[in-house]
Order: sequence, then C-alpha cells, then structure tokens
Amino acid sequence: MPLSPILLEREAPLAQLQASLVRLSQREATGICLLLQGEAGIGKTSLLRHLRNGSPAGLRWLVGTCEPWLSPSPLGPLVDVVGELPPSLAHDVRSGAPLRELLPPLLELLRDARQPRVLVIDDAQWADSATLDLLRFVGRRIDSTHAALVVSYRDDELGVDHPLRGVLASLPSEHTQRIVLPPLSPAAVEAWARHAGRTDATSIWRVTAGNPFFVGELLAGTAGGLPATVRDAVLARAAGLPPQARELLDWVCVEPALMELPLLACVMPSALQALVHAEACGLLRSDGHGVSFRHDLARRAVEQALAPTRRRELHARLLDALDSFAASAVRRVHHAQQAGRLDDVAVWAPRAASEAAQAGAHRQAASLYGLALAGNSAAQRLTWLQARAHAELMCNRHDEAVADRSAALALARDLGDVDGIGHNQIWLARLNWMRDGDVAGALPWVESAIEGLALQPPGRVLAQAYSTRAHLALAADDLAATQHWGERAVALAESTGDAQVLAHALTNLGAARAFGGALDAGLIELKHSLDIATARRFHDDAARAHINTFLVLGNARRLAQALESADAGVAYCEQHGLDVFTVRLRVRRALALLLAGQWAASEADLDEVARRHSPAPTEAAVAAFVSALLALRRGQQGARMRLANAVAQMRRHHVELWFTHTAASLAEAAWLDGEPGAALDALAEVRPLSDPWRAGELAVWRYRCGGEAPVVDHSSLPLPLAHEVAGRVREAATAWQQLGAPYDQALALLSGDADDLRQALTLLDGLGAEAAARLARRRLRAMGERAVARGRYGHARQDTLGLTARERQVLELIDQGLSNREIAASLHRSERTVEKHVAALLAKLGVHDRREAVQRLRDSESRQP
Repeated sequence: MPLSPILLEREAPLAQLQASLVRLSQREATGICLLLQGEAGIGKTSLLRHLRNGSPAGLRWLVGTCEPWLSPSPLGPLVDVVGELPPSLAHDVRSGAPLRELLPPLLELLRDARQPRVLVIDDAQWADSATLDLLRFVGRRIDSTHAALVVSYRDDELGVDHPLRGVLASLPSEHTQRIVLPPLSPAAVEAWARHAGRTDATSIWRVTAGNPFFVGELLAGTAGGLPATVRDAVLARAAGLPPQARELLDWVCVEPALMELPLLACVMPSALQALVHAEACGLLRSDGHGVSFRHDLARRAVEQALAPTRRRELHARLLDALDSFAASAVRRVHHAQQAGRLDDVAVWAPRAASEAAQAGAHRQAASLYGLALAGNSAAQRLTWLQARAHAELMCNRHDEAVADRSAALALARDLGDVDGIGHNQIWLARLNWMRDGDVAGALPWVESAIEGLALQPPGRVLAQAYSTRAHLALAADDLAATQHWGERAVALAESTGDAQVLAHALTNLGAARAFGGALDAGLIELKHSLDIATARRFHDDAARAHINTFLVLGNARRLAQALESADAGVAYCEQHGLDVFTVRLRVRRALALLLAGQWAASEADLDEVARRHSPAPTEAAVAAFVSALLALRRGQQGARMRLANAVAQMRRHHVELWFTHTAASLAEAAWLDGEPGAALDALAEVRPLSDPWRAGELAVWRYRCGGEAPVVDHSSLPLPLAHEVAGRVREAATAWQQLGAPYDQALALLSGDADDLRQALTLLDGLGAEAAARLARRRLRAMGERAVARGRYGHARQDTLGLTARERQVLELIDQGLSNREIAASLHRSERTVEKHVAALLAKLGVHDRREAVQRLRDSESRQP
C-alpha cells in the first residue's frame, strides 16, 4: 500500500497539502491558509504528522494544540511553541503579555522569507477567544507572509454560532484552501482489516461508519470478542494492561491537556515504568515532556468509566500537586471544579477570569466569573457579578448583562453599599440605552444614581454618573446638556485623579463640540480621550473614542478620514475581543462606505456582522436600515417596503443616525418611485435639528420634491447642500465630488441640463444605482434625447436572477466547473476582470461562494416553464 493503513484514502489531501508546502519553499511564494476539517477521529492529526515527516527541507514547524478545558487557557497553542520562538517574543509569551503586543512580532516572524514556517493550530474547535483573534489576524494577512497557517478542527463540533465559524469565514478566499477529510469507504476498511489479519471488515465498517480512529481501535482488539462501541473497544484494550499501566490511564484521562512528566511522577511515582506498557498498546503517547492519550475520544472513554468518587479523588490530588508546578489559574479551576472543591474554585476562578478578560476572551471570562460566584462572601459576589456583567456586555449578551447588573444592584442595597448602588444604576442606564436605544428609559437610572451619590462626599462614582448623564444627552442630540454634564464630570474626575472617568467624559465632550460645529476642537478632545484610554488600557473607553472620532468625521463628510478612523477602531476592538463595539463600528462603517460609493465593501461589513455576531436590537435595526437603503439604491424589488420596515424598527428603538435622518431615506424612496408628495409627507413631522448636515439634508430633499422653500439659513448649510438648495447644480456636484460622495454628486446633477444628466447617468451606472439611473434616463428622454443607452443593467431587468449578460455568461461557465483563469481565456478577458464579475454576481445572488451560486442557477432553471 502507498500509505500506512491509518492513512488510507488520504492520498489526495496529502498531495494537496504537500504541493502547498513545496510552493511555500520557493522564495517568491506568498503565504497560504490550509483548513483541515473533519469529525473527531477522522485522522486530521495523523495526516498532519505524516505531512510534517515528509515536508520539504528547510521548513520550520510551529505546532500548537488547543485543549478542551472547561474554559480554554488564553493563547495555549502559542505557549506550546514558545521554545521555537525568538527570545524576545518567547519572553513576552511566557510573561503573559497582551495579545496586541504579541501579534506584530509574530507576523514579522512569519514574513521571514529566509526561513519559511508552518504554523499549525490543531483542534481549533477548542480555541479560546484570544487564539481565535490570533487566527483572524494572521489569516487575513497571510498573503503578506512566507508561511502556511494550518488550522485543523472538528467540524461536527461547530454549532451554528460557534465563534470559529466567523474566523474561518473572514479568511481571504484567494489564499485559503479547505480540505475535508471524509470517512473511509467500505473498501478502505476492508483493506485495513486485511492488513491487520481480520476478516470482519463489514461489521467494523458498520459500527464505525468509517471513522479511522474507531476502525483502528477495533482492529487493535481481539477478533470476535470486542463490544460494538468504541468506548467498549478502548476499555477492552485498557483492561489487558498491567495494574500500574491501568492506573496510569486513570491519571492521564483526568488531564485534558498534556500531563507533564514531573507532575505525573509526583502523583504516581511508578508512572514512567507503567508508561512503556500504555504506549505499547497504542492508547498513550509521550513526546519526552509529557504524556497524553493518542486521541481524545480514548481519553473520554476511560474518564467516563471512572466511578464518581474515584474521579473526584484524582482531580483533588492533581489540584494539590499543581501547587508545586506554577500551574495556570484556568487549569486549577478545572480540577477544583471537577473535584467538587468549591472553596478552591472561588479562589482560582476570579484569577482565571481576569486573565481571560485581559486576553480579550470575554466569553471564557463570563463563564469563569460564574464559577466564582459560588462559595464567596456577599461583597465578593457583588464584585464578580459586576465583572461577569461587563464580560457579557463585551460579547453582546445584553440581556444577561442587565440581569447580572440588576442582581448586583439588589445585593449592593442589601449590603448598604452606596457606591455599589450608584455604580450599578449607572451601568443599568448604559445597558438599557445600548440594548434598546431608549434614552428616556435609561435616564431614571442615572438620575437616581446622582441623587443617591450626592449625599456622599464627591468621588469617582459620582463622576461616572455625571459622564453617563452627558452620554445620554449626546444620544438625545442635546448638545447643551452634554456639555453641562460633561464639564462637571471632567472637573470631578480631574480633582479625584480618575483617568478612566476623564477619558469617558472627554469622549462625550469632544463629540458634542464636533457635532455642534467645532469639529477641530472636538477632534482634539477625542484624541486626548483616546490617548488616555490606550495608554491605561481602558479598552472600553478607547473603543468609544474610536467610534465617536469616526462618527464626527463621517458626519462632517470627511469620508476618507472617517473610514481610516473606522478601520483603526475595528482593528482595536477585534484585537481586544470587544464584540459589542465591533458591531457598532462595522454597522456604521457600512453606512459610511455606502455614502462613499463603496457598496460592495458596505455589504461585506453587514455580512460580517450577520455571520459573526449577535447584535443588540438597536444595532440589528441599524444594520437592517443600511441594508435596505443599499437595496433601494440598487433598485432591488421590495426595497422600499424593506426600508419602511427598517425605519419603523429604528424608531421603535429610538435610533437616529448622525450620518443621515430616517425621514430623508423615506423621502428618497418615494422620490425614486416618482411620488414627490409622499416624499414631502415623510419630511413634514421632523422636529428642527441642530446638526447642519442632517438639517441641510432634509432641506435638500424638500427642494428636490418641489416643496416650499426650506426655512433655513443657507449660510449655515454645508457647501454642497447650500449650492443645491440655491440651484447651483454643478457647484453642488463639484463639492460632493471633492468629498468623495459619488451618489450624492449624481443626485445633484439630476436637477441640471442634458449634459449634467448624462454625467449623472455615468456615475449611477458605475455604482449600480439602478433606481436613480432609471430616473436619469426618463428625464433625458423627456428632454428629447433619443440615444439614451439602456445601460449595463438592460439585460439584468429581464434576467431571472437579475444578472447582466456577462454575469450570466460567467455563472454558466462556473457551472461547467471552470476556474477564473479558464473563464478568462474563454471570454478573452483578464483574470482580474473575471474576478470582478464573479464578486458582483455572488453579491447580487446573496450567496457566499461559487457552489451556492451554481445551486441558485439550477434552482432558477428548475422553476422555468
């Protein structure tokens, strides 16, 4: 046989992996992501071991493994390879440096063309949040490296909301290969059975469904005497071991990770002698540093066979032994929990939770803080409830965070803790606003906090309350109140030396000043806030400073600067696991990208939020609004109704955006449908706005719809809006062009002469703005223009899938199995052009890959008469 029995039917994936590594050894090659997936026991680790043994000379391997802790240890795989890292990076890993400090030197290491590296993350389904962030960071930059990122994972253990799915979806498709290991066929099992001298291959295949691990375990037993389940097969092999070797299995099975040899010798002095027998039977393996089961399924089988009292005893003795080995807090929590020693859980869980939170692993932190709640005093429980609420908020679990804050408030009242009462009232105000967008519903919480804290000497919590009151005023567009409360917060924070409250308050003040017209002064304060928060590692406050800097720049239509700011903010939030702020930034960046004419990128942001996150109701409403506005401008069927529903949803959550007003979007929808009266009705009940951009936007829509001259001081309007309301079409268009807003530029030109309309039509066709392009064509024809091109969407209006003729042609060639290069040759176009066609048709069809696109094509054809 060409391969060992355990690698039967793995020739093709092995050859694919080997080819990728051979290319990597070429100096001019770029990096690649290799995703190896399959169910537990399918042979991923065995395949990788075989690949490493036969890999080209000169490749350096960094192999890290994720472990199935109750709560995964942060960056465990990086710790595994610390001995292979440069000294400075190894030192930072050992000392527990934050992930953001580890990523740049790691990326630099992988970019070293002189020493190509293969970074393996095995069993990524157990990865902690920090490791997932590492994967996302390296994977999305893999084309700039000279390395292979190999990620193996059990796809049968990935639920629909498993965070690894979002990471894998974010990897660049052009630099990523997915390799799926299927179960063995009956023929392969029969060949393996013959190799082992067995004749019962049919029954083995039936009870294992072709899983290589199960097959191997059954074939290692005695023919005819094995039970039908793998658990029994493992235990049958274990039963034949000498007593000391069988005891060794018990010790190793209660340690999910590697059991270090010194630790093993401490709890079982005869372990090394017993290890010879356990390794010989194929259940355990040793790498010279420690011992583990050859496969976790075998470990589970042995562990589940332990009597409950025996299992607790082993965990308890291991926990005691760990005192001499500087073990991590998360490892101690695991054994303390399994031993039923709640006092030890109460000691170690908070430390482990804090480590997880610092690494950005907020889901793990929330779980660990939950363990800390048992067996502690009331004052300690108050602390851990508050900490868990914060961790829950960071991963978008708003309802859970509200519940924990409410419980913490009740506990603080029982304890008579005035600061604790105020602190949790403040957070309930923030949480209710973040979840529901209801400033009026949030205000009583913070006002009650201010009232109670005013009876005490002024301090940190009162400053927090003032700043929160300013934050809510900003959300309500009450800039005067924002300044009043913000200045009180700054004064008190400075007098008490509280840098965190100062950062929070400066963000509110800076945003209010910028929205009020003093943009440069506001940006200075926002920069000051960001500098404080970043230097002190106040991650939440740094994220708020990033978000508000982006918002004020976007609102001023400094779109290029705004998008640069948003990119920095998203990177910061993702690096620190701040899902709640990542969602807020991505959704609003999608709107800024829409304004900037980058519609595909806008849609990509919305898709990313939908795939990776569970937004709060307010953010889900905003995402639905941006998506519907994009669909409206593209001329998609039903978009106006989608937009109306999205606006209604936003208004239920009391949400208005700084970049635009929902009334303006409704007016645009009616106007595009040729209903100026309905557009004016949408604008009629809007209260006066202090912001010149949004006020001017509404004024322009009244002007476009033929309403009464807007009651507005033209001199107060931003330049492009002032020009358009005054009838200076080309000046307005030029001003929009200078701001990088092509759609608004085109809309301004629609009020001009035939030359202006032709220019508008070119812009709109380039954007794919079908609805406004139809309007431009109607107006040109009304002016007597005869040679008005149907535009590139003429075929799309008749195509069952809404595709252009070229996109339909490309899709049919994809259906024939052709690659982009082959399609380019067939159509006599560049491969880059074909890539653009493929991206466009995937976006139009609302699918993620070529396979789904082909399925949509076939579904469409099946419905044709």
